[in-house]
Amino acid sequence: MNKLIAFVCLLGLTFTFAHAQKLKKTKINEEITMKLPEDFVAMSDREYRQEFAGYRKPIAMYRHENSKTTFGINTAMTHVPPGTRQTFVDNKGKLRKHQAEWSINDLKMMKSLYKSTILRLHSNVRFKQDKIEMIRKRNFVVMEFVGVIKNEEKSMIGKNKGTLRQYSYLMYTVKDSKIYIFNFTCPAKRLSRWKKTVYDMMHSIRIK
Repeated sequence: MNKLIAFVCLLGLTFTFAHAQKLKKTKINEEITMKLPEDFVAMSDREYRQEFAGYRKPIAMYRHENSKTTFGINTAMTHVPPGTRQTFVDNKGKLRKHQAEWSINDLKMMKSLYKSTILRLHSNVRFKQDKIEMIRKRNFVVMEFVGVIKNEEKSMIGKNKGTLRQYSYLMYTVKDSKIYIFNFTCPAKRLSRWKKTVYDMMHSIRIK
């Protein structure tokens, strides 16, 4: 009986731990506000260079103070010289073209582009979400998945040892010809701890 009581208590503590992440409203910059976990801290420039040596610095990068969980926000300019067109291979293996400058109306095409990129950089990908979703009156591409990071991608982020199975929750949108990228990642084994929290985080995003 004592063992049963102890098990039930442990189960209750685990459930509470997995769902007790407190969020606070955070002003990222003049355009973006959202809620972040209270125990997230902003990465220093040195930390970012050590963790993501192959990538340019984003608008903001946060990490959980006691784990390998990170959340980043970045933008990408979509404008290229007039008349230029870009091509990509969609998730069905077909060569596609899109206009050089994207708008909010191009999200369906953007979803195909980013999905093909995810599949190129990861193996054993299992998508949990792959859709366009309206959040606070703005449409976002939502990509939620678990996958194994391929060797070439691991070398870019300074992680060359072992198999890196990762959970990612990515969202993209377009405003004023600029792509906004929101990227949450954690080790796949920590998914149960973060699943509800990351959902609440992503659904709190506001872009002016």
